[in-house]
Amino acid sequence: MNKSEWKSQLKLESGQLRRVIGKVLNVPVSTAQGLEIIAKLRNFPTWDAACACPPAPQVNAAVDHIEVIRPGGQVVKLPLLESGLFIATGGAGSGKSTLLGAISRALAKPHEVVAVSAGNEFSADVSAIPVITSHEDWRDRLRAALRTTPKVVVFDELREGADLSNALDLAGSGFVVLAGFHFSAGTRSLPDRLAGLQSEEVTSELHRQAIRRLAKAGRLVAVECSRLSGPPSDASFEIEVLASV
Repeated sequence: MNKSEWKSQLKLESGQLRRVIGKVLNVPVSTAQGLEIIAKLRNFPTWDAACACPPAPQVNAAVDHIEVIRPGGQVVKLPLLESGLFIATGGAGSGKSTLLGAISRALAKPHEVVAVSAGNEFSADVSAIPVITSHEDWRDRLRAALRTTPKVVVFDELREGADLSNALDLAGSGFVVLAGFHFSAGTRSLPDRLAGLQSEEVTSELHRQAIRRLAKAGRLVAVECSRLSGPPSDASFEIEVLASV
């Protein structure tokens, strides 16, 4: 927005404000007074100061991109959420955990990451505050870890409805949540498969609603990983963006 457009917008707001004050309070407000009031409401000392400072162009801050360097030097550009849910899907050995680890390291330092895992399977390659769900007090440990105000929460695998509920709650609360999900594209869509992870406390429809809210707000990204060749340590991975809304 240039200065001329900005000035026109302020004048329009001033006219609307003058009409409202006149109608509600029955107090006449001159054009000059209306302009000065609008400037003050915009936190400027004077009308001239307000006109001289049009707002900077708005950028969609919810989604950015991160470059992940794959083994072999190939660079993959992925959508990245400042808050929300990033899901890496794929079969066993597809590179989900490798991708989550790379993104986590790019986003935050180890003490700024909480990693939730079952502890008995291959964990995401993440240096973080660990929360092992096989421990009886894991929910207390998760709450304690969240009090450290981490930047990122990693769920190594969404296995049950409780995992999905926690991931959706945290993503909706402003955290960046990275999660793996054992899924390959087929007859059922990813949202349907996710919603099928039911828990005793939350129905699949509530999960669907939470997923839709994140997607509508532009805070849901899903990618599918597949390992092309080589052992896990130096394999080449194919990454396809399934959803970036």
